Amino acid sequence: GGLVGRLPREGGSVAQSSARGEVVALEAHAGGLAGQNFGEISSSYSLAAVTGRTDVGGLVGRSGGVVSRSYSLPASSEGEPGLRGTVDNIRVGSLIGDMTYDGSVQESYAISFARSTARTDFVGFPLVAVSDSPDPVKDSYYGGNQMPYSASGVGELRPVDEMNRAETFEGWDFETVWRIDEGEDYPDLVSNPRQVQGDGQ
Repeated sequence: GGLVGRLPREGGSVAQSSARGEVVALEAHAGGLAGQNFGEISSSYSLAAVTGRTDVGGLVGRSGGVVSRSYSLPASSEGEPGLRGTVDNIRVGSLIGDMTYDGSVQESYAISFARSTARTDFVGFPLVAVSDSPDPVKDSYYGGNQMPYSASGVGELRPVDEMNRAETFEGWDFETVWRIDEGEDYPDLVSNPRQVQGDGQ
């Protein structure tokens, strides 16, 4: 993981954190922020490029815990691969690569730009590869311009150019929790704003 390898179920939590750069795993569980999450991730994000053999996620490789008010953006919108799995891999998710029965996602989002993955636009699942967990994805959104491999675990599908509008994210608090540069940028956390590389922060 870009920040932590494995978050345990008991006492494992990450809040108001972020990761960027590159994560490469020779085997399973590659995540931009965490390789495996069995605790809780909140108010966090990843801008990292992620490559792995299986269970590859923009934010978390494999999750049996809670992910809330978090997001993943690919490393580049200009054609450089941001999220990659093996050619025959379907356990790739823009937010979470593989989610077990106890996992859940709340008020989160992810975006896949054209050519941000190894194949056209996106391979795998829009947000997560979901097991039989009842209603595991709530109030969450995936932005992409082509239909992913599977439509399960989608949350709400939206074109990329709708992901920079507050009206897309129904029920979200854009005063105290989220902020958005309407029509120009994607939702950002008030408590954990996105830092631009080279801005001195």
